[in-house]
Amino acid sequence: MLYERICNFCEKKYSVSKKEIKRTRYCSRLCANRANVKAFAEKQRKNRIKKECPTCKKIFSVKPSHDKKRKYCSSNCRIKDLNIEKICICCGKDFIVWKSRKIAKFCSNECRYKIHSQCMPQHDKHPNFTTGNRTYRRYAFRHLEKKCFLCEKTEGKIDVHHIDGNRDNNDLKNLQVVCRSCHCKIHGITPNNYKK
Repeated sequence: MLYERICNFCEKKYSVSKKEIKRTRYCSRLCANRANVKAFAEKQRKNRIKKECPTCKKIFSVKPSHDKKRKYCSSNCRIKDLNIEKICICCGKDFIVWKSRKIAKFCSNECRYKIHSQCMPQHDKHPNFTTGNRTYRRYAFRHLEKKCFLCEKTEGKIDVHHIDGNRDNNDLKNLQVVCRSCHCKIHGITPNNYKK
């Protein structure tokens, strides 16, 4: 003999035998699974901890296992809280940087290079400049032909000679491009003992 019962999940009528009347509460396994999932979700919902987002002050809930890890209600709030707005000292534009980069002054590398080139003193006015002994070679090779003034050799080691013998006088009229052997002859030393 079959008895009629009502499913606890979907509330449909279903029929069962006398043996199963005490054991069954659902019309099918699908309803039983759905009911278990719903009960588990409600249990989890009751255990959730309520917190307040420091950025937007909105109340949100988290799992007990995420209590210490999660501070913000969303990733947008997290980004807003970790970023700060600054004004570029070059172009005056607003730009956003991480709080860890709060010393940033420029919105882009272009602005940084522009200010750096305007503010930094050039050549002999620079604080790290000493005598300029090493710059005269580049200066001479940029303006004079890279071949020996005496023997017209272009290969091998090429030097720059100071005509008046003063290494601090780096005027273009005082510089001559010469090969290593001619430079040694001018100063009256052998090439082996030559020190640049």
